[in-house]
Amino acid sequence: MKFLREEKYDGERIYSIPEIATFGRRKCELTQRSNDLLIKGMADPNNHRQRENEPTSPLMTFMMEEMPDRFPDTESIYKALAEDVKYVKMPSSGELENEIKKHHKDLSLITVFDESCEEWGEAQEQQLNQIVEDWPAISAALRSEVFGYYKKHYTDFFEHEHGHAPESGRILMPEPTEETIIDELFTIGTINIEKGSDCIGLSGGCTWESEHGFGALIEGTQVIAVGSADISFGIPSENVAYAKGESLENQN
Repeated sequence: MKFLREEKYDGERIYSIPEIATFGRRKCELTQRSNDLLIKGMADPNNHRQRENEPTSPLMTFMMEEMPDRFPDTESIYKALAEDVKYVKMPSSGELENEIKKHHKDLSLITVFDESCEEWGEAQEQQLNQIVEDWPAISAALRSEVFGYYKKHYTDFFEHEHGHAPESGRILMPEPTEETIIDELFTIGTINIEKGSDCIGLSGGCTWESEHGFGALIEGTQVIAVGSADISFGIPSENVAYAKGESLENQN
């Protein structure tokens, strides 16, 4: 673990912590593969006819309701997407390789935030060292609980994120058949700690919630809650799976 710099924001510090860069190592690669398949599919006119019998995604429904003159049906949406594809610059294999390498390196860069907003000192440094020391146990518990959350909400998340393009979506959101698949589907970019507290928050990106991200609350080496990124700040949100079967309100 190595301290790199302190940002202007209160209590926010950037560390290199390769010890906890154990999740999401192939997330960038999977995203690129999914995007490639999606773009090729949109550019193929033959796919438009095949999609006529597919269920309409929430996004398409919104587009047709809000812009009926431009998008009277799903076919008009696919045609517009195919037209847009002409202007998309596909990355070369070398560019893709460099992007993947950059992403792998960045996995060790962690933003650490002290929610108590006190001046950073030895107490916070000890908390951070304890997280690193406990990471094997924390990561095992995290894998289990995040997979359970992913499995529970899989159908809803898949329809929202990838219902419009299920073939490419399955690359980023494979069916929840075994626990280890979750390792590649989310990353940890932020650790939230509070001086004197045994609880920490973890947050980052994930393939099942592009807008709200991933978040978890940890007490010791146990996962208390899994949800979107705001969970890492102790803020309840929709679709929260609680390891203890309790709401945050009941835990206070």
